Amino acid sequence: MSILIDGSYGEGGGQIVRVSVSMAALFGKSIRVINIRAKRPKPGLRPQHLKAIETVAKLSRAEVRGLKIGSTELEFYPHEIRGGKFTVDVGTAGSITLILQAVVPLGVISQEPIDLQLVGGTDVPFSPPIDYIRNLFLRFLRKIGYSMEIEVLRRGYYPKGGGIVNISMKPPNELRPIELIHLSSVEKIRGISYCSRLPAHVAERQARAAERILEAKGLEGEIEIEVDEGKALSPGSGIVLWAEGKDTFVGGDSLGQKGKRAEKVGEEAANKVIMELNRRAPVDRHMADMILPYLLLSSGRSKYRCTEITEHLLTEVHVLQRIVNTRININRESSLIEVKGVGKR
Repeated sequence: MSILIDGSYGEGGGQIVRVSVSMAALFGKSIRVINIRAKRPKPGLRPQHLKAIETVAKLSRAEVRGLKIGSTELEFYPHEIRGGKFTVDVGTAGSITLILQAVVPLGVISQEPIDLQLVGGTDVPFSPPIDYIRNLFLRFLRKIGYSMEIEVLRRGYYPKGGGIVNISMKPPNELRPIELIHLSSVEKIRGISYCSRLPAHVAERQARAAERILEAKGLEGEIEIEVDEGKALSPGSGIVLWAEGKDTFVGGDSLGQKGKRAEKVGEEAANKVIMELNRRAPVDRHMADMILPYLLLSSGRSKYRCTEITEHLLTEVHVLQRIVNTRININRESSLIEVKGVGKR
């Protein structure tokens, strides 16, 4: 019997579909998702959701019904996760990093390594930039014992996309639980300011503006922002900043857009990092929900405090507990999250 999941719950976005399909494949559960993206202006599956589901289905040899653009219902019947090599082309500027959120957990229990080449958007609105994933999220995965590599061959911006990213995942023996309660001292603020098909001074101005804000706030530690002129099919720019310190997983970012001054882009990212650090938690609001599937697959109890309990996080917790027989306890007052890992099945 399939587990029924209401896609209109909470935020009611594509996150519910991605998490549902990923967890169903991991735990060998059949699911039926209804009311997909019911709260969005264009309900139903969009190209990037289709590609995420197709990729998870290939890796888990799943049978899928309702897999088409605009579909508001989906049935997913997974089998064994075997891994392999695949190329996934979104065909638009659809987010590569959101596809990764659905696919990367499967590498934990895959019978063999997973190698993917993803083509789409690397730095697009409403999704984590690829440099946040490379420099913050991968650092967390390494901490718990999961080896993964990301190589960016070309950036992809709206509207053409065309970014190319290679991902390599090796199944770990086990995932370690974590305890992250207090923000440690920040040794350095690092970052990447990038632009493509634009004058080089755009990335420079973003970086210098971010540095001015960070220095004015007197943040502890050095500031080191790399400037990158990457290849792309469309013009675009942005900046990603992150704190480095023992067990610190806090970052901030901002994307450039037509008519938006480069200085504004850099200032936005710097102010986001400052706001997150001022809350004195070791895990930022975006990382808080990204790491949950891996802690569920760990071999013990985890406890961590994040900068904010978001609706995005609460929606994910609802879906996870529909599929996985475990408890995720959230203290909204202290922003403390406790997870009982069930180990690799």
